[in-house]
Amino acid sequence: CRSEQHAVSSSALSTAQMLPLQEGCILHLIIERAIYSVTLDTLYQIFSRFGPVAKIVTFNKNSEFQGFVQYVDQLSAMAALNSLNNQNVYSGCCTLRLSDTKMKDLDVKSNSDKAGTTPRNHRSTCAVHP
Repeated sequence: CRSEQHAVSSSALSTAQMLPLQEGCILHLIIERAIYSVTLDTLYQIFSRFGPVAKIVTFNKNSEFQGFVQYVDQLSAMAALNSLNNQNVYSGCCTLRLSDTKMKDLDVKSNSDKAGTTPRNHRSTCAVHP
């Protein structure tokens, strides 16, 4: 099931129906069927294909791997939402479920493997403020 190359491609944007974001530049993500680990670096590589990523935060809630991705601009967030929703991170598993949020900013406090600001080599823990 695992592939070193990510199954998600930016070419999906041309065939995806554009869904408008309700507010802001922050997407909520849930990874279903998370058979393999999905790191911040992996998420950064996937989401940065659609524009500059400002921050990524991940956490486990209700036995699900979840997170938020904050883009620098709304157009990039919309492109990612429309291209990546329901796509697999690895072939046959780790399906991305994306939705827009009304949050305005992710507050990243310190470095860890669960959150980070760009450049992606920085890792931070965070508090999320709607």
